[in-house]
Amino acid sequence: IIKILSFTMIKKIQIYILAILLIYAFYCALIIGSSWDEIYEITIGKDRLKYILSLGSYNAFDFHIFTEYYPGFYNTLAVLVTKFLPVRFETEVWHLTNLSFSILTVFGIYNITKNLFNKNVGKIVFLLCFIYPIFFGHMAMNSKDTIFAFANVWSTYLFLRYIKNQGIKKNLNRYIFLSGLTIGLGTGIRLPFLVTLIPIFIYAMLDIYWFKKLIDSKFSPKKFLIDLIKILTLAYFISIAFWPQAHNNIFVEPFRLFFEHIKHGGGGVPWILFNGDYFSTIELPKSYILLNLFFKSPEFILFCYFIFFFSLFINKNFYINKFPFFTHKIILIFLILSFPLIYFIFLPFKVYDGLRLFLFIIPYFCIIPGLGIFFLIENFKHLYIKLLSLFIFISF
Repeated sequence: IIKILSFTMIKKIQIYILAILLIYAFYCALIIGSSWDEIYEITIGKDRLKYILSLGSYNAFDFHIFTEYYPGFYNTLAVLVTKFLPVRFETEVWHLTNLSFSILTVFGIYNITKNLFNKNVGKIVFLLCFIYPIFFGHMAMNSKDTIFAFANVWSTYLFLRYIKNQGIKKNLNRYIFLSGLTIGLGTGIRLPFLVTLIPIFIYAMLDIYWFKKLIDSKFSPKKFLIDLIKILTLAYFISIAFWPQAHNNIFVEPFRLFFEHIKHGGGGVPWILFNGDYFSTIELPKSYILLNLFFKSPEFILFCYFIFFFSLFINKNFYINKFPFFTHKIILIFLILSFPLIYFIFLPFKVYDGLRLFLFIIPYFCIIPGLGIFFLIENFKHLYIKLLSLFIFISF
């Protein structure tokens, strides 16, 4: 009875915490003002919606600078949602739409973590990601990078589900359709979206031909290639659906605009203040992302990284016994986390607003601290664990 009561109480506490988080997030979404580029984003959506509803006759969609490089898929859909309420609520509806996708992103990283480790670790990571200051601050006002994160997280989750369940035919078409939809959404926000999926693709290739840990026992590389073509084809047509500048020749113009965009280094501001000095946004120090992560992360998150590595050193068997193929899963997480650092060094794109353009790594960044906290909970009876837990509580 005590165990049942305890379980019931824990479930109630979890529901209360979730309700408080959601209410506060929706409250913030309704009271905050517009961000510096919000009008620009809404205008893109309005112009694209006019173009679609006019069946292509409206052509005044190049008034603002750089709009030709943005497919505008999400902008168009989000503006369409705002039309269901009076125009005076346009900003609030825009924020709530952004927030809804952001919350779904947090649920997405919960699903990834639950799939790789277990439900309890997933719940911890859910909480850490939700309250992570940078991510929470962008939830409602950012109509690009939070949606980009949504597309990345759910594409990764669906990809993991696909390679694990390729042999189950009843779910296969759903995985293909949803993967095409999420990848199309991501590419429809920023053209280089596919680059962010390279880590999961590399890991899939390693697992298919070498590790053979996460894939289905009857996995077919040939079928995977066919399904991948289906996914990318669907994603391609979704991403260009509301992109009028590409409609003159849908097989040539998207690529021309993409390479032209790269040549310009992307949009955004030309200079930023970083560490007391001014830098060109296309020539930032190579330590830019790491320094932002270190100085803008809460202390308890950083300390949980220490706990994870400390616990891995003193009791690696805990993780190995709890989670099958633990080493391979950690390789995947660190591959996802390290890859943005690599292409930040080599890709000539402007970077600004701190971690804004790398917001999609925050959910994955919370997985390692989640594992550290899970270790503390499972080993709370030891004195040094209690001391570490107390330190985290104080720093929080």
